[in-house]
Amino acid sequence: MAITQLDTETTTPDITSIATVLTHTPSASEHTQCQGFLSLSGLDASGGMFELTVSVGGVAIQPDPQIVSFAATATGAVFTAPFPVPANTAVLLRIKSPNAGDSAGVTCVAYLYTTAAGTDGANTTVPDAAGTAPTTGEIKTAIEAAGSHLTLIKAVTDALTSAAATKIALSAGTMVTGTVSHDNTAATTTVFYSDDITEATADHFKNRIVIFTSGALQYQAKDITAYSLVSGEGKFTVSTLTESPADNVTFIII
Repeated sequence: MAITQLDTETTTPDITSIATVLTHTPSASEHTQCQGFLSLSGLDASGGMFELTVSVGGVAIQPDPQIVSFAATATGAVFTAPFPVPANTAVLLRIKSPNAGDSAGVTCVAYLYTTAAGTDGANTTVPDAAGTAPTTGEIKTAIEAAGSHLTLIKAVTDALTSAAATKIALSAGTMVTGTVSHDNTAATTTVFYSDDITEATADHFKNRIVIFTSGALQYQAKDITAYSLVSGEGKFTVSTLTESPADNVTFIII
């Protein structure tokens, strides 16, 4: 199925706070199915968890923000899932970086595509532009054709959904959840302990990424540079956080 580019915008925003990189109304008169694509260059190469927001008519598509893991390189790209847009409704794409070095020098090229729009040339007005109403035969043919297309689309989307679910399940199975503990030692901006992770092997979690899921550090992601078991608690050494994690805040390891 072919897609059509509706808009492209190139900006050099400060993406350390949420930045709008594309604004477009796909159609004034027809409902449209759209998909966004963002290409970033000039990043500070720290990587981490970027936030992507898609809004339609001023309403954010959930989950908001969408959390996207970027590798530690100076370039990156991300695409959205397809989403419907009512007629005469604006689409906004926004992005935010977790890295202070991305406040300047980043170039973002944003694209908006349509994957389905309009009536595909069907005669839907009575009369049409030529003054001719559709015959019952034309209407029957159009309905039957639409039915076959919908069956094909459903088969494809069912297959994609099944494949995606399998991948998500495999990915989720590698995640580790934990809770920060101050029972023995208070946390710092580079070291914290967890009383529900007690893996005994030194550096078992080294080179993985920790993402905080509650508290003031929620959504902040950092590299794990060392791990050990100390006094019955997992000790994590990480790249410098913006502040020390509080007692009992939660996190995941990916």
